[in-house]
Amino acid sequence: MQKLKEELLDISQRFSLGIEKHQIANFEDNWENFDSVVILGSEFRIDPITNNIKLSHQVIPELPIIGWGHSRVLAAKEMYDRGFSGTFLTTGGVQKTKNNELVSKAEILKNCMVNLGVNYSKIVPVGKEGNGNTQGNVRDTVEYFCANKSEHLNIGILTNDFHILRSYIMFKMNPFFECLSFRITPIIVEEVLLSRSAKYRTWESQIKQLEGFKKLIEMENNGTLDFIAGSYLPLNN
Repeated sequence: MQKLKEELLDISQRFSLGIEKHQIANFEDNWENFDSVVILGSEFRIDPITNNIKLSHQVIPELPIIGWGHSRVLAAKEMYDRGFSGTFLTTGGVQKTKNNELVSKAEILKNCMVNLGVNYSKIVPVGKEGNGNTQGNVRDTVEYFCANKSEHLNIGILTNDFHILRSYIMFKMNPFFECLSFRITPIIVEEVLLSRSAKYRTWESQIKQLEGFKKLIEMENNGTLDFIAGSYLPLNN
């Protein structure tokens, strides 16, 4: 475990400096051969006009929070259209609506993907109540793999650029994945979407100039280092 921590710390430092980022997390690293792709959960919002549930794609500067669940769904659809034939595992705990109704974020991800044209039989929601943060996403994924491990030894972790390093390290450092020699490949949403439309780069560039995003990156970098050091405290459950 100590050797793994040293390797991940080196990756973390290189990643935060922007060095060899595509080598650390390259979505074209044989992703079409993955047994499964884990899509990390995201907050949703209620449309004030239609009252429909929607995945967020905005930064809330004062918190700071960034909800890019919508982009994760689009990236999954792009992978599906380009030949990924494995299973998508959607994660995320539950979130309350304004009426205090508990809604599964993993189910919301699945429903949005189905609405975009992804075959529903290719999507398995694994998120459970109480596991709403990234560590919870890992726990729910482990529980699923305990029952299906022989079918899912080569997996991808799909999330956004700002979130990919901490997520990847949390999966890599989990004893379940280390002991069973899972091959875990991080997949950056932005890299997938740039192959879908060059216009995404403009939107991404604008988002990254917002003060809320800059604060979020600082929090992510600190959280990654704390996790490797064993002093990580999640912001939510």
